[in-house]
Amino acid sequence: MITHIFVFVLSFSILIYSSKWLVKSLARVARLLGWKEFVVAFFTMALASSIPNLSVGISSALHNIPSLAFGEIVGNNIIDLTLGVALAVIISKRGLRLPSQTVQTSGLFTIFVAVLPPLMAFDGGIGRGDGTILILVFLIYIFWLFSKKDRFSKIYNRGAKKFRLKKFFKNLFIMLAAVFLLIAAAEGIVQSAIYFSESLNIPLVLIGILVVGIGNALPEIFFGVQAARKGEDWVVI
Repeated sequence: MITHIFVFVLSFSILIYSSKWLVKSLARVARLLGWKEFVVAFFTMALASSIPNLSVGISSALHNIPSLAFGEIVGNNIIDLTLGVALAVIISKRGLRLPSQTVQTSGLFTIFVAVLPPLMAFDGGIGRGDGTILILVFLIYIFWLFSKKDRFSKIYNRGAKKFRLKKFFKNLFIMLAAVFLLIAAAEGIVQSAIYFSESLNIPLVLIGILVVGIGNALPEIFFGVQAARKGEDWVVI
């Protein structure tokens, strides 16, 4: 028990510091490449933070415990769209300002996608056909995101920095290392929390919603909070 408590606290600390490194390196890489920050955030944080979710889903399917995966999805979405956004708004000095049409549309799309799995489950389960629909929805979003060239361009008030290969790879390494630490820290939190839940005989659905969902949402929450403190409002959405 003491070991799991130590792992939980250590993972939580790593989560906080690695989120800071990721925000800094992400902004620097975006300026060096001249890409739009929202697109960079999508391919780094969005996909990286989804790896723990995918791991839980695949593991749950292999062990024939879909209730854990479903609970994790529901819990993760609820926490991200409520606690995650709320903390970012509170910490941000001037609130979240989203003048970009791309970010606004993506925010609405996020809400739409978040309610799809629960709606699909009303018939008693989520089958392969439902999974195919979700994949198609994801591909449609990707196509829309990259359908216009100007979505790759970000106008910085501070101006774009001159591209330097050495600085680029340095920040890229920091960014990848931070993502790795975020994933490892989230995994440590999830595994420790699952151990506590099993010891207390908590149902799998509640484990998914309250434990795994929170654990997998922590990287996104801390990432959004750190971004809000730096005025990077686009990252939160």
